[in-house]
Amino acid sequence: FLATILFKTKGTIEGGLSDRVRVCVAAEACLLVLHRDFAGYRWLKEVEICDRIEGASGQANRESVSMEWDAVQRGLADCTDGQSVTLHEFAHVLDKADDNRAQSIPVPKDSPEYRRWEELLDREFDRLWEAHESGEDSVIDSYALKVEHEYVGPEWGNPMIRPEFFPCATEAFFERSKQLRDQCPKIYQLMKEFYRLDPTEWPSPKLT
Repeated sequence: FLATILFKTKGTIEGGLSDRVRVCVAAEACLLVLHRDFAGYRWLKEVEICDRIEGASGQANRESVSMEWDAVQRGLADCTDGQSVTLHEFAHVLDKADDNRAQSIPVPKDSPEYRRWEELLDREFDRLWEAHESGEDSVIDSYALKVEHEYVGPEWGNPMIRPEFFPCATEAFFERSKQLRDQCPKIYQLMKEFYRLDPTEWPSPKLT
């Protein structure tokens, strides 16, 4: 990852673009492809570390990722709160790898797994919406409920897409794995198959 992806800064990052900054980002980014091949990042060219991004702590497309350094550090400081801008933004990269669309279905449309992801997204999105509407505690952040409408021509209408569900579920999968497994077992199982990892088997982190 460090050998192939260009890192750069925007603004004034304390200490500049040090090896520490690069390694902190790369470590979490590579966690997502640890047991997968590198193809999910095949379009990725650069990572930009910023002082501030207007209206967000991170942004991503399949060729670039931009993140606020303060947000990256907050995500590293507590790896049990389900909040990691690095995991979130690089999950977007994986989601967009095959079709350049953020739709929370991170597998090719001709994949035998596509239908499973589509059905799970339809079902679990509605469940999450109902949970947050009723005030129930949910392991997946409410930001997962953000929706957009994609214009594909008048003959097809404007289908709703749910770009944030997969990245928010990824944060929960890695940082609040046991809670996700218990609250949303079907989401956890599919994420476990996708990432080829089972974080519930990992030892608890030692926070200092």
